[in-house]
Amino acid sequence: EDEEDEEDDDMLHCDSDDWILRQKSANASPEDILKQLGISVTHAASHDELWRLVATIVSQMRTRLLPRQSLGTGFQTLDDATRLISRAQSIVVVSGAGISVSAGIPDFRSANGVYQLVEERFNLPDPQSLFDIHYFANDPLPFFTFAKNIYPGVYKPTPSHRFIKALEGRGQLLRNYTQNIDTLEKVAGIKRKVTCHGSFETASCLACKRTVGCEEIQREIETGVVPRCGVCKHELGILKPDIVFFGESLGEGFERHIQRDLPRCDLLVVIGSSMRVRPVAAIPVMIPPDVPQILINRELVLQPHKFDIELLGDCDAITMELARRLGLSSLEESNPNGTMHPTNGPNGVGARAVAAAPAGAGAAAGNGEESGPHVTQFVPPNRYLFRGAISPESGDAPAADLSDEAGSDAIGAGAAPADSDPIRPTEDSGAGDAEAGAPSAAPPLQQ
Repeated sequence: EDEEDEEDDDMLHCDSDDWILRQKSANASPEDILKQLGISVTHAASHDELWRLVATIVSQMRTRLLPRQSLGTGFQTLDDATRLISRAQSIVVVSGAGISVSAGIPDFRSANGVYQLVEERFNLPDPQSLFDIHYFANDPLPFFTFAKNIYPGVYKPTPSHRFIKALEGRGQLLRNYTQNIDTLEKVAGIKRKVTCHGSFETASCLACKRTVGCEEIQREIETGVVPRCGVCKHELGILKPDIVFFGESLGEGFERHIQRDLPRCDLLVVIGSSMRVRPVAAIPVMIPPDVPQILINRELVLQPHKFDIELLGDCDAITMELARRLGLSSLEESNPNGTMHPTNGPNGVGARAVAAAPAGAGAAAGNGEESGPHVTQFVPPNRYLFRGAISPESGDAPAADLSDEAGSDAIGAGAAPADSDPIRPTEDSGAGDAEAGAPSAAPPLQQ
């Protein structure tokens, strides 16, 4: 029993990947480990799939019992965020539905989100059946009715997309792990990306697996017709867009990139995601704890996990403020190809730190009283509230009012639909993601 306690303690205090490797080296059985955790495997699964399940559970246990702590002084202020972004060479960006809301794309779980609209229109057993692969095979019409409202060609990238593209243009973006299916990353010209949950860029036949471009089935989708394969003409020959449904795997590409990217990452930025659905939600936990992490979202996520700098509010307002501080040109649509250009400095990184901001825009790093045109409040030691922020109830120090107009409408006035799910799983209002409740291993749609 003492040996088992030591093993459990060791599992929690080491990197979960290291622990998995040691178990494999000892010829441990993933089935036995799952059984000890009270989980029985009721369907056929490969050895690798079982190990991935074990790794996910161990990572989640480690997150809940030994959450990451913030790095502290030097990694707390907007000036610090400016410095970190300027100097980073391998930035990993995890993005979700929050960066697409201002483009007009509906989120999934808010009061006027996709799930409510679908529930009102179709008699589905559950709104998430819209993205269930088994339900789709039996009745694809509800999905294709939804698909025409989000199909490529209708929407344009937002300032947040262009900010990510700018990082790539400066040679700083290691990878953008996007949970969105709207293809706006492609439209923005982002090449170093992983579409974790697939996209509408291509479609494949359920029967013969033939793949076509999105243009080939656009006419059918626009007219509300279920597109079918003209080659195999099989009963199940539905041309399904290559997005990941519930019940489908993320594929090898995601895991391959994760294994290569995370050890190289020197800065993590999470933008517009509730980070509730694994395996994407495990990325901040898998990053080495000494790598700085910045959260850009309407509200806190992954608690009790600690991000070093918390920038809460509308994603576009925050990314535009960061661009201003970095001395970069506008992120507005008129900027061609979504690129940003530095106002001074060689190779696009001269205007790096606080000097890039206009005089008086930011105080010395660490004093916590930086302000800007989009910042409304500062909550020491590391939280900034922008327009549209949902301020969490906490015991933190009183917020310092940095807005031009103090008052009850300083935050959230005219806020756009929410960027992410609420912190508490039982509250669905203000959500911008597909997932429901606590972190799940099932792949979502537009998170």
